[in-house]
Amino acid sequence: MVALALVLVGCEGTGGDAQVSDAGGGAAAGPSDFVGVRGRVLTSDGAPVAGAVVAAAALPGTTAAVPELGVITGPDGSYAWPLPPGRFQLSVQGEQAVAAVSVAVEPGKATEADIRF
Repeated sequence: MVALALVLVGCEGTGGDAQVSDAGGGAAAGPSDFVGVRGRVLTSDGAPVAGAVVAAAALPGTTAAVPELGVITGPDGSYAWPLPPGRFQLSVQGEQAVAAVSVAVEPGKATEADIRF
């Protein structure tokens, strides 16, 4: 329910162009050719959070646009997002808390970023 509300709020004022991807948990790119950010959403005790929406916001100095509104974690809590080079804040909103991490995506590299509640 929270994820749906996050998606619906994020779509307001976008003219319907915003997208949410379910690329998490089964990204087609292999470990050596993936470029962007990937990781897992986990509870404080390390349990995976399936079906969570990971959102991204460009941090100051990043001119690249975020290509999708968010990505959804897979059954094992994993996500993979081909974000362009730049600095971003990734966030996940749960029933009781919001968790966020800042990441720097470099050209041609995969960045690992786990998010814990």
